[in-house]
Amino acid sequence: MSKRVLVVDDEAPIRELVTFRLETIGYEVDSAESGEQALEKIKANRPDLVVLDVLMPGIDGLETCKRLKADDPDIKVVMLSAHGGQKDQEEGIAAGADIYLSKPFRAGVLLSEIESLLSS
Repeated sequence: MSKRVLVVDDEAPIRELVTFRLETIGYEVDSAESGEQALEKIKANRPDLVVLDVLMPGIDGLETCKRLKADDPDIKVVMLSAHGGQKDQEEGIAAGADIYLSKPFRAGVLLSEIESLLSS
């Protein structure tokens, strides 16, 4: 049974790139373009892992992460952000992210982090 990943980013090119790369290596992938949409999809079809952008309109990634972890702390979260400072990373981890990667990121690094989280 393949692992299920939800990719959440308001930028379509990033969603499409990450989705394509994950599907290519066998993951079942869904996507969302907002925190609100992500929370709805998580309730309807629980993923094993969420790739989550921080900067989104409406509910941002930090709040989305807090809410999803409050409901289900076992869901793994890889947070992506254009803000890569130490304080930003600390806020992401404090919100519940398991991994925090700065944009631009290398797809290979993202895939390695995802595989590591899902195999543990």
